[in-house]
Amino acid sequence: MKQEINSFIKRHGLLTKGEKVIAAVSGGPDSVAMLHYLNSLELDLIVLHIHHHVRPEADEDAAFVEAEALRLELPFLLKHTDVPVRMKETGRGLQQTARTERYKLFEEAMKETGAEKVATAHHGDDQVETMLMRFVRGSVQGMKGIPVRRKLNEGEVIRPLLAVTKAEIEDYCRERNLCYRMDASNQSTSYQRNRLRLSVLPELKKENPRIHETAQWQSEIRTEEEAYVHAQAEKALTGAIHTRTRNEITTTYTSFQRIPSALQRRCVHLLLTYLNPQTLWSRHHIEEVHALLSAFKRPRLSFSANGIYVEKSYDQIRVFTDRVEEGIFHPHKVEVPGETQVPGGVLMTGEKPFPEADTSLEVFIKSADLPLTVRSRLPGDRIVTKAGTKKLKKIFIDAKIPVKVRAQWPIITDRHGTILWVPFLQSVKPPEDFDYDRQSVHLAFRKSGNSAILTRRN
Repeated sequence: MKQEINSFIKRHGLLTKGEKVIAAVSGGPDSVAMLHYLNSLELDLIVLHIHHHVRPEADEDAAFVEAEALRLELPFLLKHTDVPVRMKETGRGLQQTARTERYKLFEEAMKETGAEKVATAHHGDDQVETMLMRFVRGSVQGMKGIPVRRKLNEGEVIRPLLAVTKAEIEDYCRERNLCYRMDASNQSTSYQRNRLRLSVLPELKKENPRIHETAQWQSEIRTEEEAYVHAQAEKALTGAIHTRTRNEITTTYTSFQRIPSALQRRCVHLLLTYLNPQTLWSRHHIEEVHALLSAFKRPRLSFSANGIYVEKSYDQIRVFTDRVEEGIFHPHKVEVPGETQVPGGVLMTGEKPFPEADTSLEVFIKSADLPLTVRSRLPGDRIVTKAGTKKLKKIFIDAKIPVKVRAQWPIITDRHGTILWVPFLQSVKPPEDFDYDRQSVHLAFRKSGNSAILTRRN
């Protein structure tokens, strides 16, 4: 076994003489074998055990690993994470929560010790199981398996045992009379990985006893290919995105369709992952969102899962979390002359035109109709135009304004609530009779630099 691991480490450049390395040791046969193997090398080794507070035997596991580190005269570091509590807080499953917490503590341990690498005991059988799980789930990353190394902030996680099987590890422990702990949950068929390990993997090994080598070869090739395709997808998606914040991404149907079809599903996965990187997005999620973004005729579609929402309204596409504000604003009194800040820009009023404005209108108003008000749309809103009375809802629909944007659109009214102007879309019918009591007021709107709304002219 040592020869296979030595060759694997050398081929991938995983370790160098004298390097400070943290060995993540659970107490099971895999991590104990790894600990003893690493201790045979010329390394500055530190033993790390993570207490997940899940199993009743967890205290005994921690004590066992500490005793083993003491016996080997190695520094010992114990980290705690209350996985059951974190599961309740996040709503995620046991395996995903435990994994997320482990990586947080790996990073913490590296900062505390100055180590740049954490070694974990994933082996060749784990590799086969992971690739099978991704195949069964329909992972967008295809047959990419467990990476040999993974960046973690300023350091990295390495897996030196991927070159050997579980049986070889157990033989290694037996030959050296190494003691270890057993986790009874590894025999539970409640977990998909265990079912594949116990039922599927033995049958595959009958067909190919060295299937772990085949899986590792495929994984390394797929990892390189995946990195290239991922970079191409990111490049294409960056060109299609109109706006991006921590909680919201916007694009358009037209922009998304310019992305090559071979990359579109990967771009969907990126969109979802940008806003929720903790979720393992399945092929069902990918296909549902891809179908939504590819629908041309249907004016309004939506998707929601794992705290992420996708809305398509006409050409507009919006991906967002449930923390995004909808942008409806309270009514504001409009000073004449003056400026009023509203979503999407600034409303300006005065006695003279505003040549720098994006759109403007001159209205003739009686003193009794002042002050003016700017507000969001309301149910049943109507405006009197040259062509007759129109519902604002129909005006928005005809102009193909997305529902979310409609909520932010400024509506200017007089003191009686009569709508005078919907910037870029519609203005009130001008008075037919001359009245000395009416005064001329110039209304103008200037878009803010990051405004993705208000793009149509009157």
